[in-house]
Amino acid sequence: MTRHLPNYYAILGVLPRATAEEIRRAYLELAKKHHPDVTGDPAEQAEIKRINDAFRVLSDPEARRKYDAARQQTPRGRRPPATRARRAPQPAPGRRQIIDFPLTPEESRYGATAHATVGVRLPCPRCSARAAESCPRCGGSGTVLERRKVALTLPPACRTGTLLQLPLSAEDAEHAGTVLLRIVVRPTW
Repeated sequence: MTRHLPNYYAILGVLPRATAEEIRRAYLELAKKHHPDVTGDPAEQAEIKRINDAFRVLSDPEARRKYDAARQQTPRGRRPPATRARRAPQPAPGRRQIIDFPLTPEESRYGATAHATVGVRLPCPRCSARAAESCPRCGGSGTVLERRKVALTLPPACRTGTLLQLPLSAEDAEHAGTVLLRIVVRPTW
């Protein structure tokens, strides 16, 4: 049985062509937001482990090269788990976000049911969105980023560059704005 590789680029919210400095900055920002010692939330343990694993691989040039090679070997028709978006969105009310969404040629030709993960910026539950500088959960911003998994049906005949609106709940749409998926059909060679 083939094991799915986690999408480390999506976990850190960077593109596969990101520089070492971009990867480092993304890691530091996520570590500040999700570290259990900062947030006081023990449930963040799993998330910080994913973030640390992604950084460990992507910050080491040799490990990154091997990871990228293994990603190229992913069997056709198999998709990694729900973290398929190529970059983590930076949600803001009333804004439009575009997320690159990779598909296999078969998925683009025949359609598919897929999942996307989108970031939704919500009022901080710890400081009640008062943006208290001493708040360990939001760091004084008054908002926290939560990831939501959204199911969608992809129509047949999607081509690279096709934009599809992600169906969000009314509450999520209020905080995330309009989220569009830009189809990117991956070559099979």
